Amino acid sequence: MHSVLADSFGKKAGDVVDWNVGASTDGYRSAEKQGTTHPKALAKVGPPKLLMTGNQAIALGAAASGLKFLVQYPMTPASSIMHWLAAHSRALGIVVKQSEDELASINMAIGASYSGVRSMTASSGGGFALMTEGLGMAGMAEIPVVVVDAARAGPSTGLPTKTEQGDLNLLLGAGQGEWPRAVLAPSDPVEAYRLTTVAFDLTERYQTPILLMTDFHLAEAMEGVDREKIDLNVPIPSLFTVEPNGHEYHRYLDTESGASPRALPGQPGLNHITLSDEHDEAGHDISDILVGLPASISIREKMMEKRMRKLKGLAKDAPPPVFEGPADAPLTFVAWGSTVGAVRDAMAILHGKGKATNLLRFPTLYPLDPSVVRAMFARTRKTLLVEGNYSGQFGNLLRAEAGIELPHRFLKYDGEPFYPHQIVERAEEVL
Repeated sequence: MHSVLADSFGKKAGDVVDWNVGASTDGYRSAEKQGTTHPKALAKVGPPKLLMTGNQAIALGAAASGLKFLVQYPMTPASSIMHWLAAHSRALGIVVKQSEDELASINMAIGASYSGVRSMTASSGGGFALMTEGLGMAGMAEIPVVVVDAARAGPSTGLPTKTEQGDLNLLLGAGQGEWPRAVLAPSDPVEAYRLTTVAFDLTERYQTPILLMTDFHLAEAMEGVDREKIDLNVPIPSLFTVEPNGHEYHRYLDTESGASPRALPGQPGLNHITLSDEHDEAGHDISDILVGLPASISIREKMMEKRMRKLKGLAKDAPPPVFEGPADAPLTFVAWGSTVGAVRDAMAILHGKGKATNLLRFPTLYPLDPSVVRAMFARTRKTLLVEGNYSGQFGNLLRAEAGIELPHRFLKYDGEPFYPHQIVERAEEVL
Protein backbone atom coordinates (compact mmCIF):
# COMPACT_ATOMS: atom_id res chain seq x y z
CA MET A 1 0.00 0.00 0.00
CA HIS A 2 2.80 2.40 0.84
CA SER A 3 4.33 1.97 -2.61
CA VAL A 4 0.96 2.66 -4.24
CA LEU A 5 0.60 5.82 -2.15
CA ALA A 6 4.09 6.91 -3.16
CA ASP A 7 3.21 6.41 -6.84
CA SER A 8 -0.11 8.22 -6.49
CA PHE A 9 1.05 11.24 -4.47
CA GLY A 10 4.78 11.33 -5.22
CA LYS A 11 4.57 14.42 -7.45
CA LYS A 12 2.72 16.49 -4.88
CA ALA A 13 4.60 19.08 -2.87
CA GLY A 14 5.26 18.96 0.85
CA ASP A 15 4.56 16.07 3.16
CA VAL A 16 1.54 14.63 1.32
CA VAL A 17 3.12 11.20 0.87
CA ASP A 18 4.19 11.00 4.50
CA TRP A 19 0.72 12.07 5.68
CA ASN A 20 -0.95 9.31 3.65
CA VAL A 21 1.59 6.69 4.66
CA GLY A 22 1.06 7.65 8.30
CA ALA A 23 -2.73 7.55 7.98
CA SER A 24 -2.66 4.13 6.31
CA THR A 25 -0.29 2.80 8.98
CA ASP A 26 -2.53 4.05 11.78
CA GLY A 27 -5.55 2.49 10.09
CA TYR A 28 -3.82 -0.83 9.69
CA ARG A 29 -2.71 -0.91 13.32
CA SER A 30 -6.24 -0.08 14.45
CA ALA A 31 -7.62 -2.96 12.36
CA GLU A 32 -4.86 -5.23 13.67
CA LYS A 33 -6.05 -4.68 17.23
CA GLN A 34 -9.53 -5.77 16.17
CA GLY A 35 -8.20 -8.88 14.45
CA THR A 36 -9.45 -7.91 10.97
CA THR A 37 -6.19 -7.77 9.02
CA HIS A 38 -6.05 -11.38 7.88
CA PRO A 39 -7.71 -11.55 4.43
CA LYS A 40 -9.66 -14.62 3.51
CA ALA A 41 -9.01 -16.25 0.17
CA LEU A 42 -11.35 -14.82 -2.48
CA ALA A 43 -13.55 -17.49 -4.01
CA LYS A 44 -13.49 -17.61 -7.78
CA VAL A 45 -17.05 -17.15 -8.96
CA GLY A 46 -17.47 -17.48 -12.71
CA PRO A 47 -15.25 -16.03 -15.45
CA PRO A 48 -13.48 -12.67 -15.04
CA LYS A 49 -15.66 -9.65 -15.70
CA LEU A 50 -15.04 -6.49 -17.66
CA LEU A 51 -14.65 -3.31 -15.63
CA MET A 52 -15.88 -0.29 -17.56
CA THR A 53 -17.46 3.13 -17.30
CA GLY A 54 -20.45 4.27 -19.30
CA ASN A 55 -18.17 6.35 -21.53
CA GLN A 56 -15.90 3.39 -22.23
CA ALA A 57 -18.96 1.31 -23.10
CA ILE A 58 -20.13 4.00 -25.54
CA ALA A 59 -16.68 4.17 -27.13
CA LEU A 60 -16.54 0.39 -27.49
CA GLY A 61 -20.08 0.29 -28.88
CA ALA A 62 -19.19 2.93 -31.46
CA ALA A 63 -16.10 1.00 -32.53
CA ALA A 64 -18.10 -2.21 -32.85
CA SER A 65 -20.66 -0.32 -34.98
CA GLY A 66 -18.10 0.68 -37.58
CA LEU A 67 -17.11 4.12 -36.29
CA LYS A 68 -14.24 5.48 -38.36
CA PHE A 69 -14.16 9.16 -37.32
CA LEU A 70 -14.57 10.67 -33.87
CA VAL A 71 -14.25 14.43 -33.63
CA GLN A 72 -14.61 16.02 -30.22
CA TYR A 73 -13.67 19.01 -28.15
CA PRO A 74 -12.93 17.90 -24.57
CA MET A 75 -15.66 18.81 -22.09
CA THR A 76 -16.25 16.69 -19.02
CA PRO A 77 -17.92 14.33 -18.41
CA ALA A 78 -17.78 13.36 -22.11
CA SER A 79 -14.00 13.67 -22.49
CA SER A 80 -13.11 10.08 -21.64
CA ILE A 81 -14.96 8.86 -24.77
CA MET A 82 -12.26 10.60 -26.78
CA HIS A 83 -9.52 9.43 -24.41
CA TRP A 84 -10.47 5.76 -24.82
CA LEU A 85 -10.87 5.91 -28.59
CA ALA A 86 -7.63 7.89 -29.00
CA ALA A 87 -5.75 5.28 -26.97
CA HIS A 88 -7.07 2.50 -29.23
CA SER A 89 -7.39 4.41 -32.50
CA ARG A 90 -4.53 2.69 -34.35
CA ALA A 91 -5.63 -0.81 -33.39
CA LEU A 92 -9.24 -0.06 -34.36
CA GLY A 93 -8.53 1.97 -37.49
CA ILE A 94 -10.39 5.03 -36.22
CA VAL A 95 -9.38 8.64 -36.82
CA VAL A 96 -9.71 10.68 -33.61
CA LYS A 97 -9.61 14.44 -34.04
CA GLN A 98 -9.61 17.02 -31.24
CA SER A 99 -11.32 20.04 -32.77
CA GLU A 100 -10.97 23.67 -31.76
CA ASP A 101 -14.56 23.84 -30.47
CA GLU A 102 -17.93 22.10 -30.63
CA LEU A 103 -19.02 24.11 -33.67
CA ALA A 104 -16.18 22.49 -35.59
CA SER A 105 -16.93 19.09 -34.04
CA ILE A 106 -20.48 18.79 -35.31
CA ASN A 107 -19.73 20.16 -38.77
CA MET A 108 -16.67 17.95 -39.24
CA ALA A 109 -18.70 14.91 -38.14
CA ILE A 110 -21.45 15.81 -40.60
CA GLY A 111 -18.94 16.33 -43.41
CA ALA A 112 -17.27 13.00 -42.75
CA SER A 113 -20.62 11.23 -42.66
CA TYR A 114 -21.70 12.87 -45.91
CA SER A 115 -18.56 11.52 -47.57
CA GLY A 116 -19.37 7.98 -46.41
CA VAL A 117 -17.70 7.54 -43.03
CA ARG A 118 -19.54 6.53 -39.86
CA SER A 119 -18.99 9.49 -37.53
CA MET A 120 -19.69 10.57 -33.98
CA THR A 121 -19.11 13.53 -31.69
CA ALA A 122 -19.68 14.01 -27.97
CA SER A 123 -19.85 16.78 -25.39
CA SER A 124 -21.66 17.96 -22.31
CA GLY A 125 -24.64 20.34 -22.34
CA GLY A 126 -22.64 23.53 -22.88
CA GLY A 127 -20.85 22.10 -25.89
CA PHE A 128 -23.98 20.41 -27.20
CA ALA A 129 -25.72 23.80 -27.17
CA LEU A 130 -23.17 25.04 -29.70
CA MET A 131 -23.96 22.10 -31.99
CA THR A 132 -27.65 22.85 -32.43
CA GLU A 133 -27.41 24.77 -35.73
CA GLY A 134 -25.27 22.04 -37.25
CA LEU A 135 -27.70 19.39 -36.06
CA GLY A 136 -30.53 21.20 -37.83
CA MET A 137 -28.51 21.19 -41.03
CA ALA A 138 -27.97 17.43 -40.72
CA GLY A 139 -31.71 17.01 -40.19
CA MET A 140 -32.55 19.08 -43.28
CA ALA A 141 -29.83 17.56 -45.47
CA GLU A 142 -30.65 14.06 -44.12
CA ILE A 143 -27.11 13.18 -43.10
CA PRO A 144 -26.52 10.51 -40.42
CA VAL A 145 -24.56 11.42 -37.29
CA VAL A 146 -24.48 10.16 -33.69
CA VAL A 147 -24.10 12.78 -30.95
CA VAL A 148 -23.52 12.01 -27.26
CA ASP A 149 -24.54 14.46 -24.53
CA ALA A 150 -23.03 13.49 -21.17
CA ALA A 151 -24.89 15.89 -18.89
CA ARG A 152 -23.42 17.70 -15.92
CA ALA A 153 -25.49 19.80 -13.53
CA GLY A 154 -26.33 23.07 -15.31
CA PRO A 155 -27.14 25.61 -16.59
CA SER A 156 -24.08 27.28 -18.14
CA THR A 157 -20.96 25.39 -17.03
CA GLY A 158 -22.91 24.41 -13.93
CA LEU A 159 -21.32 21.89 -11.59
CA PRO A 160 -18.59 20.36 -13.78
CA THR A 161 -18.03 17.34 -11.52
CA LYS A 162 -21.65 16.67 -10.54
CA THR A 163 -24.51 14.80 -12.16
CA GLU A 164 -27.99 15.76 -13.40
CA GLN A 165 -30.57 14.77 -16.00
CA GLY A 166 -31.34 18.38 -16.87
CA ASP A 167 -30.50 18.38 -20.60
CA LEU A 168 -33.52 16.46 -21.92
CA ASN A 169 -35.43 19.57 -22.99
CA LEU A 170 -32.28 20.80 -24.74
CA LEU A 171 -32.00 17.61 -26.78
CA LEU A 172 -35.70 17.60 -27.63
CA GLY A 173 -35.61 21.18 -28.91
CA ALA A 174 -32.10 21.38 -30.35
CA GLY A 175 -32.05 23.25 -33.65
CA GLN A 176 -34.49 25.75 -35.09
CA GLY A 177 -37.59 24.51 -36.83
CA GLU A 178 -38.58 20.85 -36.72
CA TRP A 179 -36.63 17.81 -37.82
CA PRO A 180 -36.77 14.13 -36.85
CA ARG A 181 -34.49 12.73 -34.17
CA ALA A 182 -34.38 10.03 -31.53
CA VAL A 183 -33.12 10.44 -27.97
CA LEU A 184 -31.77 7.28 -26.34
CA ALA A 185 -30.84 7.09 -22.63
CA PRO A 186 -28.84 4.09 -21.33
CA SER A 187 -29.07 3.16 -17.66
CA ASP A 188 -25.80 1.20 -17.19
CA PRO A 189 -22.63 0.33 -19.14
CA VAL A 190 -24.17 -2.73 -20.79
CA GLU A 191 -27.08 -0.68 -22.08
CA ALA A 192 -24.71 2.15 -23.01
CA TYR A 193 -22.88 -0.29 -25.28
CA ARG A 194 -26.09 -1.68 -26.75
CA LEU A 195 -27.83 1.64 -27.31
CA THR A 196 -24.75 3.04 -29.02
CA THR A 197 -24.99 0.22 -31.56
CA VAL A 198 -28.71 0.97 -31.91
CA ALA A 199 -27.94 4.67 -32.44
CA PHE A 200 -25.60 3.91 -35.33
CA ASP A 201 -28.16 1.59 -36.89
CA LEU A 202 -30.99 4.12 -36.61
CA THR A 203 -28.96 7.07 -37.86
CA GLU A 204 -27.93 5.20 -41.01
CA ARG A 205 -31.35 3.72 -41.61
CA TYR A 206 -33.30 6.95 -41.19
CA GLN A 207 -30.56 9.39 -42.28
CA THR A 208 -31.07 11.80 -39.41
CA PRO A 209 -29.14 12.65 -36.21
CA ILE A 210 -29.55 10.28 -33.27
CA LEU A 211 -28.82 11.67 -29.79
CA LEU A 212 -27.45 9.55 -26.94
CA MET A 213 -28.04 11.09 -23.51
CA THR A 214 -26.10 10.13 -20.40
CA ASP A 215 -24.97 11.99 -17.26
CA PHE A 216 -21.86 12.35 -15.15
CA HIS A 217 -22.82 9.45 -12.87
CA LEU A 218 -23.17 6.95 -15.71
CA ALA A 219 -20.34 8.41 -17.79
CA GLU A 220 -17.64 8.09 -15.14
CA ALA A 221 -18.80 5.41 -12.66
CA MET A 222 -17.14 2.01 -13.04
CA GLU A 223 -19.11 -1.21 -13.02
CA GLY A 224 -18.40 -4.89 -13.43
CA VAL A 225 -19.90 -6.24 -16.65
CA ASP A 226 -20.44 -9.85 -17.71
CA ARG A 227 -18.45 -10.41 -20.89
CA GLU A 228 -21.24 -12.31 -22.62
CA LYS A 229 -23.44 -9.21 -22.43
CA ILE A 230 -21.07 -7.34 -24.74
CA ASP A 231 -21.72 -8.83 -28.17
CA LEU A 232 -19.05 -7.54 -30.55
CA ASN A 233 -20.74 -9.09 -33.61
CA VAL A 234 -22.63 -5.97 -34.68
CA PRO A 235 -24.05 -6.05 -38.24
CA ILE A 236 -22.64 -3.18 -40.32
CA PRO A 237 -24.65 -2.80 -43.55
CA SER A 238 -23.29 -0.92 -46.54
CA LEU A 239 -23.80 2.84 -46.64
CA PHE A 240 -24.64 2.57 -50.35
CA THR A 241 -28.40 2.23 -50.72
CA VAL A 242 -28.85 2.96 -54.45
CA GLU A 243 -27.37 1.80 -57.75
CA PRO A 244 -27.26 3.81 -61.02
CA ASN A 245 -30.19 2.89 -63.26
CA GLY A 246 -29.79 5.32 -66.15
CA HIS A 247 -32.40 7.71 -64.79
CA GLU A 248 -32.06 10.97 -62.93
CA TYR A 249 -31.17 10.30 -59.29
CA HIS A 250 -33.33 12.04 -56.69
CA ARG A 251 -31.42 12.23 -53.43
CA TYR A 252 -34.56 13.27 -51.54
CA LEU A 253 -37.05 10.95 -53.17
CA ASP A 254 -40.33 10.89 -51.23
CA THR A 255 -40.72 7.43 -49.72
CA GLU A 256 -43.07 5.68 -47.33
CA SER A 257 -40.48 5.60 -44.53
CA GLY A 258 -39.17 9.10 -45.20
CA ALA A 259 -35.64 7.78 -45.81
CA SER A 260 -34.46 8.20 -49.41
CA PRO A 261 -32.04 6.09 -51.46
CA ARG A 262 -28.58 7.29 -50.45
CA ALA A 263 -25.62 7.84 -52.72
CA LEU A 264 -22.20 9.06 -51.68
CA PRO A 265 -20.33 11.88 -53.41
CA GLY A 266 -18.51 10.74 -56.52
CA GLN A 267 -20.54 7.65 -57.34
CA PRO A 268 -20.75 7.44 -61.17
CA GLY A 269 -24.20 8.22 -62.52
CA LEU A 270 -25.49 9.43 -59.17
CA ASN A 271 -24.63 13.12 -59.23
CA HIS A 272 -26.83 15.05 -56.84
CA ILE A 273 -27.27 18.26 -54.87
CA THR A 274 -27.17 18.38 -51.08
CA LEU A 275 -28.06 21.62 -49.32
CA SER A 276 -29.31 23.10 -46.08
CA ASP A 277 -32.11 25.17 -47.67
CA GLU A 278 -35.50 23.64 -48.33
CA HIS A 279 -35.46 21.73 -51.59
CA ASP A 280 -37.37 19.42 -53.90
CA GLU A 281 -36.74 15.70 -54.37
CA ALA A 282 -33.81 16.38 -56.69
CA GLY A 283 -32.19 18.76 -54.23
CA HIS A 284 -33.03 21.99 -56.06
CA ASP A 285 -33.41 24.99 -53.76
CA ILE A 286 -37.11 25.91 -53.96
CA SER A 287 -36.56 29.36 -52.44
CA ASP A 288 -34.47 30.32 -55.50
CA ILE A 289 -36.69 28.98 -58.26
CA LEU A 290 -40.27 29.08 -57.02
CA VAL A 291 -40.46 31.92 -54.51
CA GLY A 292 -44.04 32.69 -53.55
CA LEU A 293 -45.61 30.35 -56.09
CA PRO A 294 -48.20 27.78 -55.01
CA ALA A 295 -45.95 25.03 -56.35
CA SER A 296 -43.24 26.10 -53.93
CA ILE A 297 -45.65 25.88 -51.01
CA SER A 298 -46.75 22.37 -51.94
CA ILE A 299 -43.14 21.18 -52.32
CA ARG A 300 -42.29 22.58 -48.90
CA GLU A 301 -45.22 20.73 -47.34
CA LYS A 302 -44.34 17.52 -49.14
CA MET A 303 -40.67 17.54 -48.12
CA MET A 304 -41.43 18.51 -44.53
CA GLU A 305 -43.94 15.67 -44.22
CA LYS A 306 -41.43 13.28 -45.83
CA ARG A 307 -38.75 14.05 -43.24
CA MET A 308 -41.07 14.04 -40.24
CA ARG A 309 -42.49 10.69 -41.37
CA LYS A 310 -39.24 9.17 -40.08
CA LEU A 311 -40.49 9.70 -36.52
CA LYS A 312 -43.08 6.98 -36.99
CA GLY A 313 -40.39 4.47 -37.96
CA LEU A 314 -38.05 5.63 -35.21
CA ALA A 315 -40.79 5.17 -32.60
CA LYS A 316 -41.35 1.64 -33.91
CA ASP A 317 -37.69 0.59 -34.20
CA ALA A 318 -36.14 2.24 -31.12
CA PRO A 319 -36.12 0.14 -27.92
CA PRO A 320 -39.55 0.21 -26.21
CA PRO A 321 -40.29 0.78 -22.50
CA VAL A 322 -39.47 -2.18 -20.24
CA PHE A 323 -41.27 -3.50 -17.15
CA GLU A 324 -39.22 -5.05 -14.34
CA GLY A 325 -40.64 -6.69 -11.22
CA PRO A 326 -43.98 -8.24 -10.20
CA ALA A 327 -46.84 -7.29 -12.51
CA ASP A 328 -49.37 -6.58 -9.74
CA ALA A 329 -47.19 -4.36 -7.54
CA PRO A 330 -49.03 -1.50 -5.79
CA LEU A 331 -46.29 0.99 -6.78
CA THR A 332 -44.49 1.41 -10.10
CA PHE A 333 -41.28 3.44 -10.35
CA VAL A 334 -40.89 5.40 -13.60
CA ALA A 335 -37.24 6.10 -14.40
CA TRP A 336 -34.66 6.49 -17.14
CA GLY A 337 -30.89 6.78 -17.40
CA SER A 338 -28.57 6.28 -14.45
CA THR A 339 -31.36 6.65 -11.87
CA VAL A 340 -32.52 3.14 -12.81
CA GLY A 341 -29.67 1.54 -10.83
CA ALA A 342 -30.62 3.29 -7.58
CA VAL A 343 -34.29 2.42 -8.18
CA ARG A 344 -33.42 -1.27 -8.54
CA ASP A 345 -31.51 -1.17 -5.25
CA ALA A 346 -34.46 0.56 -3.58
CA MET A 347 -36.82 -2.10 -4.91
CA ALA A 348 -34.68 -4.79 -3.28
CA ILE A 349 -34.76 -2.96 0.07
CA LEU A 350 -38.53 -2.53 -0.15
CA HIS A 351 -38.91 -6.21 -1.03
CA GLY A 352 -37.00 -7.05 2.15
CA LYS A 353 -39.57 -5.01 4.03
CA GLY A 354 -42.41 -6.97 2.44
CA LYS A 355 -43.40 -4.17 0.03
CA ALA A 356 -43.68 -5.13 -3.62
CA THR A 357 -42.78 -2.59 -6.31
CA ASN A 358 -41.94 -2.72 -10.00
CA LEU A 359 -40.17 -0.50 -12.49
CA LEU A 360 -41.13 0.97 -15.85
CA ARG A 361 -37.95 2.22 -17.48
CA PHE A 362 -37.51 4.06 -20.78
CA PRO A 363 -34.37 3.42 -22.87
CA THR A 364 -35.94 5.59 -25.59
CA LEU A 365 -37.07 9.03 -24.44
CA TYR A 366 -38.18 10.26 -27.87
CA PRO A 367 -40.04 9.56 -30.05
CA LEU A 368 -42.67 7.72 -28.02
CA ASP A 369 -45.52 5.61 -29.38
CA PRO A 370 -48.49 7.00 -27.39
CA SER A 371 -50.54 3.81 -27.71
CA VAL A 372 -47.68 1.66 -26.36
CA VAL A 373 -47.02 4.09 -23.50
CA ARG A 374 -50.68 4.25 -22.49
CA ALA A 375 -50.93 0.45 -22.57
CA MET A 376 -47.91 0.21 -20.26
CA PHE A 377 -49.34 2.67 -17.76
CA ALA A 378 -52.72 0.92 -17.86
CA ARG A 379 -50.97 -1.94 -16.04
CA THR A 380 -49.89 0.27 -13.12
CA ARG A 381 -51.63 1.35 -9.92
CA LYS A 382 -49.69 4.10 -8.19
CA THR A 383 -46.61 5.54 -9.90
CA LEU A 384 -43.54 7.42 -8.68
CA LEU A 385 -41.40 9.35 -11.17
CA VAL A 386 -37.71 9.35 -10.19
CA GLU A 387 -35.83 11.94 -12.22
CA GLY A 388 -32.69 14.02 -11.76
CA ASN A 389 -33.87 17.52 -12.62
CA TYR A 390 -36.00 20.30 -11.13
CA SER A 391 -39.10 20.22 -13.33
CA GLY A 392 -39.56 16.52 -14.10
CA GLN A 393 -38.79 16.97 -17.79
CA PHE A 394 -39.54 13.40 -18.85
CA GLY A 395 -42.71 13.35 -16.76
CA ASN A 396 -43.82 16.47 -18.61
CA LEU A 397 -42.94 14.84 -21.93
CA LEU A 398 -45.11 11.81 -21.07
CA ARG A 399 -48.01 14.14 -20.36
CA ALA A 400 -47.50 16.02 -23.64
CA GLU A 401 -46.98 12.96 -25.85
CA ALA A 402 -49.31 10.39 -24.29
CA GLY A 403 -51.56 12.24 -21.84
CA ILE A 404 -50.00 10.44 -18.86
CA GLU A 405 -50.10 12.38 -15.61
CA LEU A 406 -47.59 11.44 -12.91
CA PRO A 407 -48.67 13.19 -9.70
CA HIS A 408 -46.07 11.55 -7.44
CA ARG A 409 -42.52 12.64 -8.18
CA PHE A 410 -39.11 12.41 -6.55
CA LEU A 411 -36.89 15.00 -8.23
CA LYS A 412 -33.26 15.62 -7.35
CA TYR A 413 -31.09 18.50 -8.56
CA ASP A 414 -28.35 18.92 -5.94
CA GLY A 415 -25.67 17.43 -8.19
CA GLU A 416 -25.55 14.15 -6.28
CA PRO A 417 -26.79 10.82 -7.64
CA PHE A 418 -29.90 9.19 -6.21
CA TYR A 419 -29.30 7.02 -3.16
CA PRO A 420 -31.48 3.94 -2.57
CA HIS A 421 -32.49 4.92 0.98
CA GLN A 422 -33.85 8.25 -0.32
CA ILE A 423 -35.99 6.47 -2.90
CA VAL A 424 -37.21 4.00 -0.25
CA GLU A 425 -38.32 6.85 2.02
CA ARG A 426 -40.22 8.61 -0.81
CA ALA A 427 -41.81 5.34 -1.97
CA GLU A 428 -43.05 4.59 1.55
CA GLU A 429 -44.62 8.05 1.68
CA VAL A 430 -46.49 7.39 -1.57
CA LEU A 431 -47.57 3.92 -0.46
